[in-house]
Amino acid sequence: MKMPGLFQNILSRIQKRESPKERYIRLFETTIREVNQAEMFIALMKIKINTSDWYSTLNSSISSDIARHGTFNAVSHEIENIYQNPKEINATKYHRYFICLSQNTPVGIMTFVPGGSSFFNESSSKIGFMLTHPGSHGCGSLLVEKAVELLTEDELLVSAKPYSVPFYKNLGFEQYGINSANTTSMRLTPSESEKWVFSGTHYRLRQYI
Repeated sequence: MKMPGLFQNILSRIQKRESPKERYIRLFETTIREVNQAEMFIALMKIKINTSDWYSTLNSSISSDIARHGTFNAVSHEIENIYQNPKEINATKYHRYFICLSQNTPVGIMTFVPGGSSFFNESSSKIGFMLTHPGSHGCGSLLVEKAVELLTEDELLVSAKPYSVPFYKNLGFEQYGINSANTTSMRLTPSESEKWVFSGTHYRLRQYI
């Protein structure tokens, strides 16, 4: 299914008090799956193709669409450069890969760095990269929830690009340390955030409960 058909008119179909997670599962049969690196690249290729189709149908004068498309391209190239570079094998050896699918169509990917396994020996787990189809809504927060589910310690880290800082803040991340012009160091402690609640065996976004 083409992306315009998959995501059009979502808002008109949302039921009252229905959470984003419930909406995605009910309407689009959304799942998050752990895959190997090769499968992650296959999913990335499919998302790139669908993104090109999506962009070709847009009004090119809308600056926000142009910005989202440019951001998507930049991040996808960065992922390819890091994970296809033989010199980065040791740095990415223990990374884990997740894809978000709607109706079995890839709409997002996330790389996850378990605490204590990164090249720089960070003790806390970290989101390496997050990339979602620019026409989708909600799968990014579902991937973050998956990252929180994987935690074996108290906090989750991310080096956020300037455009993604508001997204992470909305999910309870806070800035810390010394930041650069290109990235902002952010961390989330679910047990200390009002946006998260312990449900069952894991912390979940309160808006999804």
